[in-house]
Amino acid sequence: MGLFRPCLSVIVASMGRSASTVLMRALLPAVAGPIIGLSPRLTRHMVQRWQTDLTTLTPRPGRVYKTHDRPVAGLPDYVRTIYTFADPFEVVASLHRQWHTAGEVWMREHATNMVRREVDYVRMYDTDVLELEANFDAWMQHDGPRCLLVRYDELWNQTERLSAFLGRPVRLPPYQPRASALDQLDRDQRAAIERTYRGLRDKVLAVSIVER
Repeated sequence: MGLFRPCLSVIVASMGRSASTVLMRALLPAVAGPIIGLSPRLTRHMVQRWQTDLTTLTPRPGRVYKTHDRPVAGLPDYVRTIYTFADPFEVVASLHRQWHTAGEVWMREHATNMVRREVDYVRMYDTDVLELEANFDAWMQHDGPRCLLVRYDELWNQTERLSAFLGRPVRLPPYQPRASALDQLDRDQRAAIERTYRGLRDKVLAVSIVER
């Protein structure tokens, strides 16, 4: 299959709104290579998978999986995991923007993907309803091998590290500065986010990249 031997499987995990979709798509050539005779779109359909619950995953070589789940132990040796994370102020503000552009259906699906239960998004400014901090802490404390953890704003500076980690060349699309969604919030919402997520933000900004 393709130019690279398909003996590698990659899990792209994240706390959400942290460039995991961009990374997942960029890893396709590195993990599977082009599939002769198939369009890039059909190739992506065959190789990329969404995985809500990692405990039910049986990873196949030559596939890229995306998840917002927390880490699990006992994965095969051919699996590599990359976890992306971002400033929680921006994550929550981005969710606010998605709420008003993509609607309730998208928000319910995201809640399911994050914690597999219904979430009251009205409370997300005052309460960590998506358990972003628990998600971040679980990955930072995970002692399983073959895991690279990288902050969103460092991702484009780490292509050589990503390539070395996977043992295959990785190319990301051109970097585009992230447009902050915080300006779309009113003063009370911004103040609530700062109170609720200040501790997590301090943790996130203290880490740029970690490899295990």
